[in-house]
Amino acid sequence: HMVEEQHPSGLTNTVEGYGYMPDGSIDNTEGFGAFDDLGLQPGTTNLDLGGGQYDANTKYLVDKYQVTNFVYDPYNRSVSHNATVLALADRACFDTVTSNSVLNVISHPSHRAAHIRLAWSALKPNGKAYFKVYRGDDSGVPFTEEGKYNANRGVETYLKDVEDIFGSRVRVDVPLN
Repeated sequence: HMVEEQHPSGLTNTVEGYGYMPDGSIDNTEGFGAFDDLGLQPGTTNLDLGGGQYDANTKYLVDKYQVTNFVYDPYNRSVSHNATVLALADRACFDTVTSNSVLNVISHPSHRAAHIRLAWSALKPNGKAYFKVYRGDDSGVPFTEEGKYNANRGVETYLKDVEDIFGSRVRVDVPLN
């Protein structure tokens, strides 16, 4: 299994499936833009961990890349939906796993580890997992308000968490500066 991580920054305003940064560029941590730089291959299957309640990304992946997408999201999908997807994950049948702007909203380390472990266990041999992190204001001071949480830290701060589960075969595709 291999992990590829991205290094995003800035704020997101979602318009028609794409998120935009304050400078007008596409946010590659959420929405359709989170998938466009992954090199997804036609005829493959993806597990979208924390993919939300809507199926726009699933439709987008089929239409643009011919990738079959399954969303697992314990906060935004029904118990029966998630059980069906977990049954597939238990068979390690996914070519890719995506986790877009999820690690940064999981405050408890053991819950983050469970999320990463699910990505690992769902992959076929030689599958790839992609973790993208919204770094917020990059202060390292968590934002918590009315049940919302964002760690406000970059992808590099999650590298050890991912390596603890995936081992040393983690590849970071962009500079971490």
